[in-house]
Amino acid sequence: MGLAHIGMAIGPALGGLLTHQSGDLLTVFYFAFLNHFLFACTVWFVVPESLAPTQLSRAKVTYRESKAQPRGGMGSVLTHLASFLSPLKLFLPITVATGDNPLKRRKDWNLTLLAAAHGLVVMLVVSDILEGLVMGAGC
Repeated sequence: MGLAHIGMAIGPALGGLLTHQSGDLLTVFYFAFLNHFLFACTVWFVVPESLAPTQLSRAKVTYRESKAQPRGGMGSVLTHLASFLSPLKLFLPITVATGDNPLKRRKDWNLTLLAAAHGLVVMLVVSDILEGLVMGAGC
């Protein structure tokens, strides 16, 4: 949270300084592009792959098999359109065994609650920003 507020405080000052020194408003956008490009290169070439080679090849095979399955009908079209939401399944509660007895199971809500808390924090930050914009506009 603190870094976001520092960025919101320093960003306009840095943008104004770049614009003043260069005399061109587009310099800010070139600078932002350069920063994003350097970040992307760092992620592509420096950050290591998170999967072991065997896990990666298994995931590729599973993906190819899922693509090879025949599809048809309106239900599959809707499923395909909503497929971008499938990574959110990660936040659904999972069933875990408790203690020594494998038959005794419970739901683990940790990621679900973490996602809900993060959503609330984002809503608070956005409302804070919007409130600042409204107050700054004199409404």
